[in-house]
Amino acid sequence: MAIKEWGMVKENPMSNVKRLRESAALDRLVTPHWLEALAISAGGDPKLKTGRAFHAFLFAVETAMRAGEIVALTRDKFDTKKRVAHLPMTKNGTSRDVQLSGESC
Repeated sequence: MAIKEWGMVKENPMSNVKRLRESAALDRLVTPHWLEALAISAGGDPKLKTGRAFHAFLFAVETAMRAGEIVALTRDKFDTKKRVAHLPMTKNGTSRDVQLSGESC
């Protein structure tokens, strides 16, 4: 617009800027060794912030839930008999039920 309509600039100032190449997406899997190291560094005591964060991380790994979904959970979202957590609104705008394993309960 500044070039064509307003005549303020003679050429595109970005024309000589080299575009950065896209970096490869990271694809990490949690290994037992990594979990053990996290457990040692964070501690397992849920009375401590680091311990609670570690347990939240384990819950996220076990359920494949996003952080926002986890922090939005309340008691009324759990069906302990069916071992399901109900997410009424997810990032993509729909609801879903997450099956809870023995580890995540």
